[in-house]
Amino acid sequence: MRKKLISAMSFLLFCLSLFVNGLMVNASEKNETFHNMIQQYASYINQKDVDSYISIFAPEIQNEMKIYLASVQNSQFFLENSIEIISIEDGNKEIAIKEAEKYQDIAVFRVKENILYKKDIKRDTCKISNGLNTNDFVFVKDNNSWYLYRISASNTVADID
Repeated sequence: MRKKLISAMSFLLFCLSLFVNGLMVNASEKNETFHNMIQQYASYINQKDVDSYISIFAPEIQNEMKIYLASVQNSQFFLENSIEIISIEDGNKEIAIKEAEKYQDIAVFRVKENILYKKDIKRDTCKISNGLNTNDFVFVKDNNSWYLYRISASNTVADID
């Protein structure tokens, strides 16, 4: 009886370890997906590829971007001259829950970027300038695909005007 109990416990521990390992691989693959999307975002800006840039955003945001694009020339769409991704860290999901509440799956990453803007930009109370900027990237899952939902300025770390 004791041998059967030990065998059963060993089998359960083995199954549990496979399950936990599968979760860790899944989380790692998911993070890789987001990191790749963030790198694509920078690449599309650097290449001035408006259509590809718009395609990484959630469908409802794509519609807003297309309306804006219709009112400006492609060369005026991007405010940035270039972007270099410095680091990507997990962000605070709570910053996005209210705004993206219709989505069940939300991911947030805090991204440090070296950004060279065409000109200084003022948004609300936050001045964004050339140099090292920290932004929160909010991703949502829609129809089994991940999309960028919003990029918001966390703060400006340095100014190299």
